Amino acid sequence: MSRFLLIFIFLDFTLSQIKENLQVQQQLIDGERKVSLISTIIMATKELQDLTIYPYKYLTSNPDPINIESSKLEATYSSLGEELQRRCICPSCHLDNLESFSELLANLEK
Repeated sequence: MSRFLLIFIFLDFTLSQIKENLQVQQQLIDGERKVSLISTIIMATKELQDLTIYPYKYLTSNPDPINIESSKLEATYSSLGEELQRRCICPSCHLDNLESFSELLANLEK
């Protein structure tokens, strides 16, 4: 009887090890998928950034300083516009107040 009990305990221990190994393998597979997804996103982001750069960067090795400056200004204005839009949204009701702000600026310019 004790022999069967020892065999049962051994089999139970072996099954728990197998379950643990399967869990570790699944975690490894999930981690590899996440790394693959992140690297794909990073590559796509870099490609998108490359596509948004002005063509003169690819056409000439010595780009025109005016084009570089205008590119920097456009990036600055774009980020400022996004920041202005973000700040014109009411934090409590999430209402976009950009139109009323534009009207106020137009009245101030007159």
